[in-house]
Amino acid sequence: MATTASQGDDQAPVPLGELLRTHTIKARGPGDPTFIPLKLLLSILTKERLKREFNLPRYYKKKKRRWSAERIEELVNIIRPHHDGVKPDSAEDKKGYIRVFALLLKLDMVLRIEHFIDNEESDHIFPVENPEPNGNLRKSGIDKAELKATARWSQRDREDLFRRQWEMRPAFFDFADIDKTYNFASGIVLPWVKGEGTPTETAMGTPSEREGAYGIVTQVEIDPRSHSFETVLREV
Repeated sequence: MATTASQGDDQAPVPLGELLRTHTIKARGPGDPTFIPLKLLLSILTKERLKREFNLPRYYKKKKRRWSAERIEELVNIIRPHHDGVKPDSAEDKKGYIRVFALLLKLDMVLRIEHFIDNEESDHIFPVENPEPNGNLRKSGIDKAELKATARWSQRDREDLFRRQWEMRPAFFDFADIDKTYNFASGIVLPWVKGEGTPTETAMGTPSEREGAYGIVTQVEIDPRSHSFETVLREV
């Protein structure tokens, strides 16, 4: 069963960065990639938790709150305008800054969120490209415009954002696009996870893994928050 991020609501608040690390999912695949599907990300980065984060002393300026209560409310509504059931890569999804904020939180760069907001560089910028060894990050798509928010970043910070972006953008399989051919970017994480339970060993290996003359075929499950098949399967 899919879990939600409920820790920290009834007891002492758990730092948002720690919640993200705790709920990051390990995918099955080369290099042990990790990911956080949008549905899980939204359950972690609730509006109340975002407000609490912006009010932490670590963001104070000269021992005073950096933002007024009104500004925090505004920031939270800009970062997370979605409802919990928003579909990944939809127009509603792309107008928010939830992935940008999550990445900045993981990279300890939360104060830079306003640079993205001021330049209207929301989640629609992903996946970003890093075409030149010492150049700025660029938006994907036809124009490939440079990101204004990262123009003054160090190259190391740019590379960190480029590398970590894939954690927040795992593939999503939509039943409404059942006839669609998916063309994934080279860095995308496929949300394959190990099934629950311990399979029984057989002479040919486990039921979830078979080895033949030319390689190994492994049975995996799709993370339940990374597809929209559940409504259809419920009817079968």
